[in-house]
Amino acid sequence: KLLVPALSSSKRGVLLGEVLCVERDGVGVHLCNAVSAGDGIVFEGDRAQGQEQGGRVFEILRDGRRVTGDVSAGEVTLTFRHATINTEKLQPGLKLWKTDDPKLSKRLRATFTAADPRRRVDVDMHVSAAVGQPVILSAIAANGAECRVTSEPDVTAAAQNRPVTEHVLREQLGRLGGTIYQLRHLTAEITGAPMVPLSLLNQLRRKMTDALLAATPTHRQRVSPHPMLPVLRQQLSATLPGRQREGAQPSGLHSNDTHPTGPQSEDTPSDDRADLSARPPMSILCRTFPQLEAVLTLPNSGGGRLSDLVDVVYVDFADLRQCGAAVEAGRSAGVSVIPATPRIQKPGETGLFRLMRKHQPDAVLVRNLAGLAFFRDHGIPVIADFSLNAANELTVEYLRRAGVQRVTASYDMNRDQLLELVQIVPADWLEVVIHQHMPMFHMEHCVFCSVLSPGTNKTNCGRPCDHHDVRLRDRIGMEHLLTADIGCRNTLYNAVPQSAAEVVPQLVRAGVCRLRVEVLNDDAPRIQQILGLYDDLIHGRVTGTAVWKKLQAGNRVGVTRGTLDERRNPLAIL
Repeated sequence: KLLVPALSSSKRGVLLGEVLCVERDGVGVHLCNAVSAGDGIVFEGDRAQGQEQGGRVFEILRDGRRVTGDVSAGEVTLTFRHATINTEKLQPGLKLWKTDDPKLSKRLRATFTAADPRRRVDVDMHVSAAVGQPVILSAIAANGAECRVTSEPDVTAAAQNRPVTEHVLREQLGRLGGTIYQLRHLTAEITGAPMVPLSLLNQLRRKMTDALLAATPTHRQRVSPHPMLPVLRQQLSATLPGRQREGAQPSGLHSNDTHPTGPQSEDTPSDDRADLSARPPMSILCRTFPQLEAVLTLPNSGGGRLSDLVDVVYVDFADLRQCGAAVEAGRSAGVSVIPATPRIQKPGETGLFRLMRKHQPDAVLVRNLAGLAFFRDHGIPVIADFSLNAANELTVEYLRRAGVQRVTASYDMNRDQLLELVQIVPADWLEVVIHQHMPMFHMEHCVFCSVLSPGTNKTNCGRPCDHHDVRLRDRIGMEHLLTADIGCRNTLYNAVPQSAAEVVPQLVRAGVCRLRVEVLNDDAPRIQQILGLYDDLIHGRVTGTAVWKKLQAGNRVGVTRGTLDERRNPLAIL
């Protein structure tokens, strides 16, 4: 339940103990792990300032007597070669770490460099032997190599007293010492009572190992002397009709032209309504059931149907059991409710996918490749979320080939990069998040369990995350919301939402098929305000600048600052 203290910029090895005293010829320490002469150690110090000291242990003394071998506990004195350690800079209380263990390194190196390797490849063998017929040995290795070796046809005669048996074959052919192979299974087809000389079996075994080595698949690295990314992009561009990577940009898509029709005030809506005639539908991602209920009962600003404002609602619930009720509620309201998978899927967690499939959603928002494969193979449409990191056309096309219906643009792009991607790939492949609280990190460690529960994991913590809100306050006083998913993994969200409102007109003109708004802990009035403003923006009734200012959101696309932020006076006092 303890976090890494983050006191060092990189790993320092295994904690060895603590300095008790500093002597003229050595350092007295209290050990908490094993150490032996020759081990490399480092004392606590400021690495950035070059104040760490370290070296190899020359000898270990206990009560003034030399100790050989490993010493794992108690108080000892470590000595070092002359001038290796400046003991004047050490003091009691400093910690020390073991950074190198030559004996351990030697043992590990022997597993892949010794004449008799420790790691072996399993081999299954089948032997056919009959009187007057050649002995045939077939072998299949676990690495995919196969071979078939045959003896001379006249070497097997009828045995007088010791015919070959499966036991003899196993004993002789299993002598694979000095090779990378080991016998796993052996089957034999013995006809009559043939006599097979042991020397012949040894010869067949050697021929088999040589043949297996020759047949082992090799993965030769092909390294191009020239950058391949431009080549791959050019090849893909030729397969995307109507799209181009280089050349003139479509009208209104210039990366530095937020208002292509000329200067406007922040409150004056755009007047190029012809460009905005093909308005993309808007979707929203909710994180709680009350938020979903608020959306489903929400009238839009024009007094029309909900589906005229939002036709897809994604739900990212900590309790996936709520997905069934959410899907049914959406169908009753004429809106498609699409559940989102957890961010990470670990071995043994496929049951979560099966639970989601049981609710028969119209589609699933997948956040990992395991979820993509599972739902695609079960015939459920899939939408790739931001975590699959579609930051260029190569990734977008790969995900489409994998069966994705549409792809959420990666958060790693700034405005210029996003607009370039929209220009290159068919825009109806893309979905762009235009409003969200940016997830700052996602981690296995559960703060709720660590701080609010005496338990140690999800089986005994009592799930305090279901009853408490936790926020982390940063150095400037901003409080960032922390959430836990069904796997007890925590996500920290930025307290300030960010908006891509100023880019929305360009995305609409480019033909992006869907725009998404994501809410975090917003209540019903706030959700209504968010959706209303973006609906006005899409319909050209308000400018992007007015939207993000009214929402008190950051004016930014993606996690990078990019070029969307307004130019600032460098002499301004911040």
